[in-house]
Amino acid sequence: MEPAGRQKKADATPATGVVAAVQLRAVFGLKAPEGMITGSAALSRAELVIGNDGTFGRLNARSRLALITRRGRYAVPGFLRLDDDA
Repeated sequence: MEPAGRQKKADATPATGVVAAVQLRAVFGLKAPEGMITGSAALSRAELVIGNDGTFGRLNARSRLALITRRGRYAVPGFLRLDDDA
């Protein structure tokens, strides 16, 4: 346990999130909102992004890539598409 009044440092800062989003936009050709969502997922160490936007499918093509920031390496999450036509 952390001593009272002392908090654990966050793994990622807002600036790190922006860097992650920019990297993802450059590599995968994502729009800004998709880059921010995916960057946030990567920095949270999520393994998967779930949604119905086909744009995210590009993540699966290069899922072995990693984001590199000052705070470390983060795996790019995969994507699972939920389709309304099922």
